[in-house]
Amino acid sequence: QVLKWGGPKTSSGVKWNPGNPKDAWYVCEANGCVIENGDKEEFLPLGRWVAKYPERDIPGFHLSGLYLPVGRGGWGMLAAEWEAAQGNPEKLQTFVNTRLAEWWDHEGGSKLDENALLKRVEPFTLTPPDDQEPTAIPVRVQLITMGADVQPDRIEAFLHGWGAGEESWDLGVGVFYGDVTRQEVWDTYHEFRRKMWRHETGLRMGVTASCIDARYLPDTVLAQCKPYFKENCWPIMGVSATRGKPVPVWPRRPKRRRAKTKDMPTAIACDWYPIGVDACKDMIYQRLQQTDKGPGYIHLGAHCDAAYIAQRTAERKIPTLIQGRIVRTWQNKKGARNEATDGANYAYAALKGWLASPNHKLNEDLAEESGLSQTSANPDQSVRTTARTNRPSSRRRENSAHDGWFPKKR
Repeated sequence: QVLKWGGPKTSSGVKWNPGNPKDAWYVCEANGCVIENGDKEEFLPLGRWVAKYPERDIPGFHLSGLYLPVGRGGWGMLAAEWEAAQGNPEKLQTFVNTRLAEWWDHEGGSKLDENALLKRVEPFTLTPPDDQEPTAIPVRVQLITMGADVQPDRIEAFLHGWGAGEESWDLGVGVFYGDVTRQEVWDTYHEFRRKMWRHETGLRMGVTASCIDARYLPDTVLAQCKPYFKENCWPIMGVSATRGKPVPVWPRRPKRRRAKTKDMPTAIACDWYPIGVDACKDMIYQRLQQTDKGPGYIHLGAHCDAAYIAQRTAERKIPTLIQGRIVRTWQNKKGARNEATDGANYAYAALKGWLASPNHKLNEDLAEESGLSQTSANPDQSVRTTARTNRPSSRRRENSAHDGWFPKKR
């Protein structure tokens, strides 16, 4: 038989106990017997090449890393690399191409089972129906980011929590109806953005960073964000890959635009951030397929009903002819709403913007430094991790009031 990698849904292939990949073994496809990595010394010399297409004149050869001799890298090494690649499409593609010697399915990350996602919904939410109280923020959430989408008649804001290894939680949705050129709609939005919620530890937690789409009414959005830059309220515009050239999730430096509105006749200069929405979607759609809780896993809250899940899975990556080249691009299903997809992209970009500072990271130490441990349960203490942050910039500013972001000159 041909050695196959298998997977969590197959009874054969490479298997191991979660969290302990070094002891991986192989389950035979024919009769279910267990084969240890050391047994390869006996059966590899007995192997032979078998032609899949004997009628072809030019032979090709395929051999995966499962056949590596003992001492050159075993099944335990492959299992460890597989675990390390979960939640990271780039690493996963490298593993499939170089270790398994297989083609990478570029569309695989966009094929999501809506019913399976609905079964994963958990009881937490910060935005329940009006007659219910918000639940506490799950204990492993270390900070919250928000992604907001602007429509002609409303602003939709999506709250996402983040923990170690970028494990995430869809925490809630706020929708603010009205003419988005009027100040009262923005006042309601900013009130929601600055709100504090109860954490399971007993602390109060607010939004650390937020991104809001400025593609529609850019001058209005930029003017509304400028006074709140110190609160990490960032205007962004999504940028797709050009001719297959990827765009990073968060840019090295912002762009600048002179904004002018009817309520602000004198134009003001505002920074905005181009974000790589294709890179966001590649990462998020891949992580939605992950079924094992831990780094990269996406938890769905009680507010994630069928309509929300439909928005979360509204796009597909399909081949498109652009300037004579076949490029795989993300496209929305015909007639489908995708605000939840956009909100997740922008919340992820806000996380990357916050992590752009070398002083910021997501790990267990951050939870302890912020007071977010199960032993800290002072309900009068509030946590908003923007205390030492300012908007990201590639320029080094010295002797700044925000010394937590840029080191002083020595």
